[in-house]
Amino acid sequence: MLTVLTEVKKMVPKWVRIMRIQREITPNEIQAGPKSGNLRQIIHKRLKDQGYSCKCIRCREAGLSRKNMQSEFLKLNRQEYDSSNGREIFISFDDKDESIYGFLRLRKPSELAHRNEITQNSCIVRELHVFGKSIKIGNHEEDGIQHSGLGRKLMNEAEKFQKRILIQKSFLSSVRLVRVNITKN
Repeated sequence: MLTVLTEVKKMVPKWVRIMRIQREITPNEIQAGPKSGNLRQIIHKRLKDQGYSCKCIRCREAGLSRKNMQSEFLKLNRQEYDSSNGREIFISFDDKDESIYGFLRLRKPSELAHRNEITQNSCIVRELHVFGKSIKIGNHEEDGIQHSGLGRKLMNEAEKFQKRILIQKSFLSSVRLVRVNITKN
């Protein structure tokens, strides 16, 4: 199992987030296989020993590595890929070490979209996330990631992309709280 998981982690694209590798099961409840509860760390060590690292979102989060943001070192990246007969556009801010500070997931649905209001001239912002320590709305921390304008910049980049491909309608999915803050600034 360790070999399979290690090989899979080598292949995971940068736009995927692996939420969980193993459930929280105490060692005395495990009947077969690895008895440790830190499978992710074991796999990361194996990857490092082989000269690799996992590129999934969770493993690259700047907030998990306790990094502060120095915006002059961030690079805006865009990756496009086909998914479920549509097109996904993954826009992110990363640093030179490939730590991710925020991302926006935009979808250009196929003509088979199941909602009437979603047409060929539509895009959906499916996810918008800025990493880092949570801060109250209105507060700001020097070199902090939250409330630094990354969310707004990601939305602006999505809008530019949509204009370039002649999109007339945008939908937001599950970003209500974030949207309020972005439009205020």
